[in-house]
Amino acid sequence: MNTGGGSRVLGLRRTASVLQAALLLLSVAIRGSYAENYQQLHLSLTGIDQEANETVSAIYLQITGGLVVSFPRVPVGWTITIDNDPSWSAQISAIAIVGAANLAFDELESDWLVIQRMPAALQAYPGAPQRVGVNGYLELYKSDRSRRVQLSDRNFVLTR
Repeated sequence: MNTGGGSRVLGLRRTASVLQAALLLLSVAIRGSYAENYQQLHLSLTGIDQEANETVSAIYLQITGGLVVSFPRVPVGWTITIDNDPSWSAQISAIAIVGAANLAFDELESDWLVIQRMPAALQAYPGAPQRVGVNGYLELYKSDRSRRVQLSDRNFVLTR
């Protein structure tokens, strides 16, 4: 009877168990740092001068220092294009297909987009954005006329 092979198999099993435990601990540590470095922010609009009965017919946004990870409430009758560039910048183009699909402005006032912030390790590179920046414009519609409202950082609120 050869017992040398059995102890070798037992040793390999122990080694495999130790390696599995080490990989599990490593993945938890990596996930923890990932969560810290990839903070998600909720975008809301504020400070838009709007006339009575105006509705939102289009949204165009440019984001620097972050990517779009979620558009929680996609409106019916809208075409939405999100371009998440590997350089941690994003562009959003959202257009109502028909006027009946236009949005009331209050639908954009609170947490309508989720952005993931550029990791701190990438912010260390020269020229990398140090914060999330958002700008763009809205098209507002009322009684067969539309107008473009330019947006800047002051029109956006980013919360955790």
